[in-house]
Amino acid sequence: MSPADPRHPLRIGVERFVLAALLLATLRIGRPVLLPLVSAGIATLLLLPSVRLLERLHLPRALASATVLLALVAGVAFGVSQLQGPAAEWMQRAPEDLGELQVKLQELREPVETVVEAADQVEEMAEGGGEEAAEVEVAPESGPSLSDRLLGMTWQTITFFVLLIVLVFFMLVGRERIVAKVVLLAPDSDAWGRVVSCASSIRVQLSTFVVTMTLINIGLGIGVGTALHLLGYPNPILWGTLVAVLNFVPYLGSATGILIVGVVGLLIFDTASPALGAMAIYLVLTSLEGTLISPALLSRRLSLDPVVTLVGILVMGFVWGVPGVLLTVPILVSVKVVAEHHEGGAMIAALIGEDHPAVPSRDGREVEGGPAPEAAVPS
Repeated sequence: MSPADPRHPLRIGVERFVLAALLLATLRIGRPVLLPLVSAGIATLLLLPSVRLLERLHLPRALASATVLLALVAGVAFGVSQLQGPAAEWMQRAPEDLGELQVKLQELREPVETVVEAADQVEEMAEGGGEEAAEVEVAPESGPSLSDRLLGMTWQTITFFVLLIVLVFFMLVGRERIVAKVVLLAPDSDAWGRVVSCASSIRVQLSTFVVTMTLINIGLGIGVGTALHLLGYPNPILWGTLVAVLNFVPYLGSATGILIVGVVGLLIFDTASPALGAMAIYLVLTSLEGTLISPALLSRRLSLDPVVTLVGILVMGFVWGVPGVLLTVPILVSVKVVAEHHEGGAMIAALIGEDHPAVPSRDGREVEGGPAPEAAVPS
């Protein structure tokens, strides 16, 4: 088989690589348009059950959609107002705390630096000394201050959420028209049933996943916040909320939270023992959540492959930043459901899912009692 053959593995691999590169470039360049649209689509699917509930109570669709969105905005505004004071206090203390943190880290580094300096002196003596390097003064870089950057980020966030609310409202009100226009792109007459079935499956699985993870993350935030309160941390509600939000990012969120808790402990305590204790408790609780609680509450159908999830977080963080990181899991769940409803999507569903009938197990048999392949995978 020559490389010019369309079925040649090398040619297929190159075509897939080029397609993936074009997709990444499209996502990155089209971020101003695609990010609000994808976020609004996911939010619409999550809010749709509440809107339908109000519609069953004989509320007009527009009024039901506006009521749900206003309740969501009011809840977010209330939560932000409760946490704004402690968060602003920590931000105002940030320059002073960073200097104090450097001093404490310097005290921890002193024994290591002593050994390094001794080794450098021995090396210089062995080389017979050398010429002194000329000192070069580097002028400090001028740029926007921290407060200016935070103000700009705040306005960008507010603008994004206003646009998101408007998009979600129109998607909720005109959802049938949107589905009908999607069906127009399909080549056959059975597309309406497939599109409706696929959208319903995405909504059910995505809602189940988000609601379950929200309850789990709230429990984790309460547990870590209580532990921090017992250890003497100030503002445990703030840190518990941060823990709950960060845990929506698989793996990297908990690692970031553990690091933040440790840094805060070094800043507010004279010794490192409370900070190390808080980090250890956080690690134990998040390990229990990841290995016992989440697998028990989430069905195998909703489980995602850890490697694919981490790669997705890195890729979406590269193309869309922090919003992309938060949207990684909902996007993977949605893509997995769409692939399961498409005749040629079995490979994509098997790639994203952790346990899938198309994925052979370690003993060479397919998962869930499928037929065994001809050759077992060597252990």
